[in-house]
Formats: sequence, C-alpha cells, structure tokens
Amino acid sequence: MNMNFKRWLDEFQFPITFQRITNNKGVFAFENVYVNKAFINTFGASSGDHLKDFFSKSTYSVKKLNRDLLSVKQNGGRKIGIFEHKQTGHNYQTELFVAYDDVIFLIFKEMTSQFLQDRNIDILFEYQTEMFWVTDSKGIILRVNDAVTDTLGFEKEAILNKNIAQFVHPDDLDDTLEAVKHLNEGHIIRSFTNRYRSKEGSYRVFEWKAGMHHDMLFASARDVTEWADREKRLSDEASRDPLTGLYNRRYFYDRLNEDTGHPRTLAILDLDHFKLVNDMWGHQVGDRVLINLSKLLTKHTDEAIISRIGGEEFAIIYHQPIDAIRGPLKTLKQIIAQHVFPVVKHITVSIGFAEKQKEETLRAWFKRADDAMYIAKEQGRDALIEATNEIPLISSKYTEWDPAWSSGDPVIDKQHKDLLFLGKQLVYKTYPEKTRAHVKDEVGKIIHEVRDHFNYEEKIMADVDYPALEEHKKIHFDLLNKALHIQTLFETGEVDAMMIFSFLIEDFIMAHLIEEDMKYFDYIQNNKNHASESGGNPS
Repeated sequence: MNMNFKRWLDEFQFPITFQRITNNKGVFAFENVYVNKAFINTFGASSGDHLKDFFSKSTYSVKKLNRDLLSVKQNGGRKIGIFEHKQTGHNYQTELFVAYDDVIFLIFKEMTSQFLQDRNIDILFEYQTEMFWVTDSKGIILRVNDAVTDTLGFEKEAILNKNIAQFVHPDDLDDTLEAVKHLNEGHIIRSFTNRYRSKEGSYRVFEWKAGMHHDMLFASARDVTEWADREKRLSDEASRDPLTGLYNRRYFYDRLNEDTGHPRTLAILDLDHFKLVNDMWGHQVGDRVLINLSKLLTKHTDEAIISRIGGEEFAIIYHQPIDAIRGPLKTLKQIIAQHVFPVVKHITVSIGFAEKQKEETLRAWFKRADDAMYIAKEQGRDALIEATNEIPLISSKYTEWDPAWSSGDPVIDKQHKDLLFLGKQLVYKTYPEKTRAHVKDEVGKIIHEVRDHFNYEEKIMADVDYPALEEHKKIHFDLLNKALHIQTLFETGEVDAMMIFSFLIEDFIMAHLIEEDMKYFDYIQNNKNHASESGGNPS
C-alpha cells in the first residue's frame, strides 16, 4: 500500500482498517494490512494484530465478521452492522466492503447518540398502550408494537411483512385502501375507523390516526370495539322494533326520506284477520306470529329495508324498480301463505306496492302503496295489488269515521258513515278490474244516496232554525249538479275514473262534511226539542 494512499486514509476522522483474508473451507482468517490513525486513537490499538485487539474489546466478533463477509461475497454490495466498543462505551456502525478478492476494508462510524435515540424510540414504541404500526406505501406491515399483538392475539411473525388487506374486514377494505391512497397523496388522517381480524377470527374495531413520512406510513390506533358495540346497541334500541328486531317506524321514515337517485319501490304488508288471532289465542300467540313473519321477511327479502310500522303492518323499501319486485313479492306472499305459524297454523297477508315517481312527494308515494294494500284487503285479502297513477289517494284518514264528526242526530251520523263506506267501496270494487259500466252503476248509487241525505239534512236544519239554511241548500244544489255533470263526462269518455273518484270522495263527501255540515252541528246539539225527538228514520 503506497504512502499517498495511507496519508489519505489518515486524514479521515473515522476509523478504517484494511485486512487481507484467506479462506479455509468457509472460515476466513484476517491479516492486518493497515489501520488509519483514527482507528488507533479510537480503539487504543497501537501495533501488531489490531483486529484481534479490537475484537477483544468489542461486541463485534470474528464469527460475526465471518458471517458478514460471507454475505457480501455471496450477494455483493456492503454489510452494515451496529456494535458496542466495551472500552470506550460507545456504539458504532460498521460498513464492510470487499476491495479486492483477498482484501476487505471496514469503516467505523460512531453512532452513540443515534443509537440511544433509536433505543429511546424503541422503548417509547413498545411501552405505548396505543397500537403503533409502520408500513410501506403499499400497506406492507414493517413494524408493530406489543399492543398490536396483545390486541389481535397474533405473534409478530404472523403480522410482519403481510399486507394490511389480509387483516381488514372485507366490508371495510375499499374504504381502507382509499385511505392509504389518501395518505400516499400527502394527506394526514386524524380519524378513521375500520375492523381488523383477530387470531380467533372475530373482528376488533380500530380508530386510526396516520401519516406518511419518506414513503413510510406511521399509524397509531385505539381499540374502540366496546364503544362501537355500545353505540350499535343504542342505535338498535332507537331504530329497532323490540319485539321483532326489524327496523321501527322512525327508522323507516328516515330511510324513506333518503334521496338515493335510484329507482325505489315501497311495499306495505298487513296480516289478514290478525285481530282474530289476538282475540282467540291471546297476545302471546299474536306476538309469536309477528316474530315468525319477521323471520320469513328477513330470510326471503334481499337487499331491502324491512320495518314494522304498526301492530301487524310492515313496510319494505326496495332499491329497485317495480319491474324487478313483482315476482319476488308474489313469491313472498305465497311463502307466507304456505308457512305453518305457531298455534294458528296458516295466515295470509295483503300487500300493496308502488314505485316512487319523479317529482312525487314521499307522502303521496306512501299513500299509493298504502291504498293499494287496502284495496287488496277489500278484494278478499291474501292479495297483491300494484299501485298505479289511477289509484286515488284514499287513506284511512279520509275514509274512516272520526267521532269528532258526530252531529248529535243519529240519522245524519249514520248517513255520513254510510257515504264514507260507499265512497271507499267505490274504489275497492272497481280497481283494478274496472269497467265504465261498473263504475257508472256505483257512482249512480252514491249520487242517489247523497240526494236523499241532502233532503233529510235540509229538513233537520229547518227544524233547528239554522240561519244559513238557504246558503247550505245552494251548496247542495251546486254539488249535485257538478256530480251529475262529471258523471255525464265520464259516461261519454271525456274524463277518467280517477277524476270521478277524486270528486266524489274528496269534494262531494269529505270536504262538504268537514267544511260545511259541521257548521250546523252546534244548532242540533243545542236544540233540546230536536234532541228528544231525533232517533227515527227520515220521512
């Protein structure tokens, strides 16, 4: 080794040694060629076998040097290690290079401060109660602390060098990969929740904070499984029916209000003759029937929201157009009819269903499905009725008698109740298999009944000295003329059944009853003579 090269080596501030090697059946022997001044000053070796003297005072051994040299010989490049020099108490990084076939050189760099810093990081990493993860930019797990293995139950070897995708719940995988992509773009995630598989196969819920640094993903996580379970229980209590476990009415309306931008179909189901079940066998049997039905609905209904919205009334929201629902609903009705329920054996359901139309309000959509269900009831039950735009909105709010409408005259009240019933029957009997002749006959019956009612009503108003009698007569006259005119238009084909249904039920019967007839009820109720004489049939 020439003097210029030696002088150049002596100018380096970190220790360097050159060693000639001989290979004896895979075991290397080392012969000193040169050590620079920094090596002598640092490790105290003055002459002779510097490397042997160095090994006697260091945690770096001849065996370790042999292994490192064999690795470099086989794989090329260099080998880096960390050791402690016992005499100085300092830590060093060693870099081993092969200069020629039989010559190596070792470079030593003091790493005491860095080593202590790394050790402190290791201690901090392991002593944290939170879980710490380090992965590469692709999600390969490079390091985890003991909190991770304690939580998931795996040994570290079962986790390291695996992709996080192998542990994430399948339902959370897309969101997790999207989060990793977000991190790779330089963003920091301060709160992200997903589920990780434990060794026993169950899933734990983790809440994450994560960021990228030099293509490495650093993340901390808290196990929030108990909190998530508690939140789920509270959510279920708020959104689930306690008897059947299905969603409740509140949750149903929340989901009904969602604007998904996709076709949706609503089905309303009502158990037929369910009151008889409770009356004959008691509410405990009735509850068992409801639970059984709920299980059937859940088992045979895919990708839909099933709710119990009343005593024996259920609703299903399908995120599909009505064409895709007809067949499954028909099958569902048949399955229910064939099922053997506890005690009662067999029971049927009436179903009405409707697809939400563009610009249609949620209330109108629900009413169409609900009205179709009532039509199924009136047509004999165990029926499936599809709502169309021709179904009038005839919810029970307008077709069931309200005690607040009582006049004080039993004959008038009976006539009002009969007219409500006839109006409802008009729709039920003529939908969907209606003909113009059939509708004409039904409408004629209603107009005849209304004319008789008006005549009797005017007589009673005269008896109680109702001051607005003449105005009320004029309203009766106009309503009858309008009814007869619309009837003629229907018979000539100028208006459809929807028009005549709407007028007879909403204007002719309901609006007049609520807005006009109730004005004279006080006169009847305050007239003692009438009250004592009433109760007979109209003359």
